[in-house]
Formats: sequence, structure tokens, C-alpha cells
Amino acid sequence: PSVVVTGTGHPGDTVAVTIGGTTTNTTIGAGGTWTVTLTGPNLPPDGTYVPTVVVTNSVTGGTTTLTGSTYVIDMTPPVFAVQDGTTSVGDIHNIATYAASGGLTVITGTGEAGATMRVTANGHTIPVVVAANGTWQVSFTQAQLPGGDFRQVPVSITSTDVNGNVSAAFNTSIAIDTVANAIGVTTVAGDGTVNFFEGRDGFTATGTSVPGAQLTITLGGVSQQVTVGANGQWSANFAGGLPLQNGANATMSITSTDAAGNVNTVTHPVRVDTVASVAANTVAGNDVVNAAENGAQIVVTGTAEVGTQLVNVTWGGQNFAASVNAANGTWSVNVPANLFGSMNATNTVMTVQSVDAYGNIGT
Repeated sequence: PSVVVTGTGHPGDTVAVTIGGTTTNTTIGAGGTWTVTLTGPNLPPDGTYVPTVVVTNSVTGGTTTLTGSTYVIDMTPPVFAVQDGTTSVGDIHNIATYAASGGLTVITGTGEAGATMRVTANGHTIPVVVAANGTWQVSFTQAQLPGGDFRQVPVSITSTDVNGNVSAAFNTSIAIDTVANAIGVTTVAGDGTVNFFEGRDGFTATGTSVPGAQLTITLGGVSQQVTVGANGQWSANFAGGLPLQNGANATMSITSTDAAGNVNTVTHPVRVDTVASVAANTVAGNDVVNAAENGAQIVVTGTAEVGTQLVNVTWGGQNFAASVNAANGTWSVNVPANLFGSMNATNTVMTVQSVDAYGNIGT
């Protein structure tokens, strides 16, 4: 780099050019022109200067002082920095930042006022002029830089000041992840219903998600942390005694926050059925078995819950498996003749037990 000062005058006169405290001498040539070139150690640092030219007459020794026009020396590339939006400052563009920016990928920084920043990513270059307060911002649209699963997009940033000095490119990347961890529920307590024994002794919920994801699973006011296995499966064991109300649908919630800060919460209904009911109809018409009835087969009938799996009748020291109509819950059993032999005015107890569709026992 150099600064060239030229002029005209009387051939043979000497010229002393002073810029920024440095003086360089020359002699006006035969053609009446002169040139002074400042370079190397004679080149002043960046700044604004007004050259002073002193011309000395070669005959009389008299001097004439001239003042040149103001000019600027600027050979320093502009300095800039990224404040937000790239991996160099630890940022990642997730669902929340996209929502806040209206779906834009925003990069901000500081620089030399008036300089032009050029930010290039995914084949798109966006220029912006640094504001008077030294800040700048560029925004990539969804068409230019779409969201999606985690990826890092290379980005190159340069700055050109008003005098044409260009900075070295700053190369970094833009991290994007706008997809939260998917969460699925496979089963709760095996069949989606917590029965009496599971409510008392505990049960397991299972499902799927992203391998390695951390899940918070909450049911009945109790939360626990689980890690999804390498096969994408998770399971959570709930101890017995959860405050779950019979006949109601409890809600299990599963929340996952991925490495990018995306949050996904899903809910899953859990049926709670911890009570089975069963009843017997009047036996022998009046709950009294006479000799004639005892001498013949006695049909005992009753009702249970719809979907009941089995009914067992214990009477007279013997057990009888009833025939159950699961569609409407009715049941019946044929008690063989002469179950009681010769008995007079004796009270007996018939016990009926049922197992409902969810494994609860009713008596």
C-alpha cells in the first residue's frame, strides 16, 4: 500500500511533503510536475490527514506553503462478532426460537458502523449494513433454511467496510432442530387397565421413544425418570398404593426434552377397575331347599359384571364352576341331587366368587 501526492511547479524547485508527521522531499522535474510516494515506514497509520507541501525556489530560496485536500487512510479490515444464532456462541434453533421469530433463523452480531455484512448459508447470501450503534441482524426464511431434525448447516460471514476493506471470512455453523422426541405408549399394566392386585402390588407401563431420550412419566401424582433403551423401548415400574380411583380414567403424562430444548408431552388414559361384583339369585324359589328339591338337580343362577371370566360356587362343601355369559354377565350352575343328604332346618352358606374381565375377584 502507498499514498501518492502529485503536483506542478517550476522545474528545479524542491518540494517537501508532510503527512502525519512524516516529511518526504522531491524535486520538480523538467516537465514541471512532481510526485511523492509514501510507502513502508513513511506510510502513516490509519487516520484522516491534510498534507502540507512546502515549495522552495531553487534560485531565491523563498518558500511557498500549500495545503492539500483532506483524505483518509484506512487499510484495516473491519472487526465483527456474532452474538446470537450460531454454534460458535452455543446457540441452536429449536421449536421455541422458531416460534419466537415467526419461523425465521436469526443471526445477530456487532461490527463497524456502515460496513456491509454478508452471511452465507445453504446457498443463500444475505447482505446487511451495520447500524450506527454497531449492531446487525440477518434472517433466513423457511424456504432458505428450513427446520427439521437436528443438523448443522455451515455458515460463512464476512464484513466489508465503507472504504472497501474486506475481513477474513468467519466460518461456523447453524444448528437446527425443530422436531421434538416422539413418544408412544405401548401398554399400561398389560391391558391398559389397573386392577385391584396391580393397584396394590404395582404394575409396569411401556412404550417407545428416541433411543437415549430422558422421559418424565407421571401417574397418580407420582413422577419418575426413565431412559429410553438403545432399541427405542422404555418401561416404568409403578409401586402399589397409587391414589387411583376405581371406575375412573386416570391420565398418565410422558414428557421429554431433547438436547435442543424441544419439549414434547403426551398423555395416555389409564382405566382403573379394582372392584368386581357378583350376586346370586334366590335359590329354589325361596332360598329354602326341601327334600324334593334336594332330591333333584338344583339350578343356581346369578349375575356378575359384563365380561366376567369365571364364576365359582362353593356350597355344601363342594365347588362348582358356573357357566358364564360374558356378554351380559349372567351365570348358572347345576348343583347335583342329594347334595345335603338328610338335613332339617339347617342354614347353609353358599359362596360365589367371580373374576371379572380385568382380573378382580368379587365375592
